[in-house]
Amino acid sequence: MHAVQARIESLHNIQAPLTKRADFDRFWDEALRLCRERPFGGEKKPLDVLLNHTQAYRVSFEGYDGSLIVGWYMVPDRHPDRHHAPERFPCTVFFHGYPGDKGNPESYAHWLLMDMAVLVIDVRGQYGESENRLPHNGFMMKGWYTQGILDHHQSYYKAVSLDAVRALDWAASQPEVDADRLVVYGGSQGGGLSLAASALYGRPVAAIVAHVPHMCWMDFGIMHSTGSLSEPGQLASRYPDQLERILETLSYFDVMNLADRIHSPVLMSVGLKDTVCWPETIFAAYHRVASHDKQLLVDPFAGHHINIGFVRKGLHFIRDRIRQ
Repeated sequence: MHAVQARIESLHNIQAPLTKRADFDRFWDEALRLCRERPFGGEKKPLDVLLNHTQAYRVSFEGYDGSLIVGWYMVPDRHPDRHHAPERFPCTVFFHGYPGDKGNPESYAHWLLMDMAVLVIDVRGQYGESENRLPHNGFMMKGWYTQGILDHHQSYYKAVSLDAVRALDWAASQPEVDADRLVVYGGSQGGGLSLAASALYGRPVAAIVAHVPHMCWMDFGIMHSTGSLSEPGQLASRYPDQLERILETLSYFDVMNLADRIHSPVLMSVGLKDTVCWPETIFAAYHRVASHDKQLLVDPFAGHHINIGFVRKGLHFIRDRIRQ
């Protein structure tokens, strides 16, 4: 056995312990109930894009706490010459990386060429248009992920996770969308939100693609990550007496603890040289995913980026699961 095989085998043998608190399921059931009582509100305005045969919109809806979440929503046009156009389209809900934004609408043309609708949102408070109305209760370092870190009820992780569920709910409610063929897609932060939202959504989705996902085995990640999990790590370094409260908060949003709720087809990817979303964390979460239809793509030589070949495999994975 060569060194690469040995490394991969050792990662497959990881048995990371769950960190669920006793009220974990009760916390999420109540949070989802309250969140879904809120009407969507917002608006849906036509958008001029450089794409033919496309209906495009700038959309907004109320997120977890009433913060306005903004995104692009695009649907293939039912052009008269397209006799094969379906009555309703499968839809990809796309979450971007950290810190980032939804970018340009034209960047999502490949979903339209696959005869799919697409919704992409700005994660709250980051570089895009989405609001963040969470209170600032102190003990916050640079970035966003330490906001509310000492109380899982007030945590930024709670807000973005429930915003992501709201995005799935909003997409499923659109008259052009086949709600039985929702796809959830993202990388890094977006990969973690894709997994968390799918776990919390409450019904299966057609496919989940989560490349190099964040929010996995977070107590390991806070020690090692050079990315967003270094933010709560820096806070714990400055206030070591708050470490246990920080770890408790993170446990409620750890994909590893949510993974037994994921029964949909899942494709994940990992780079073995990734120091942002460490391979140990991704393997640990992958092993806990309850779905029987799951794949983990491994690039032994990649850092924190998405292998271009894995992007194509992810699209094939989706295509094979949205066919009617």
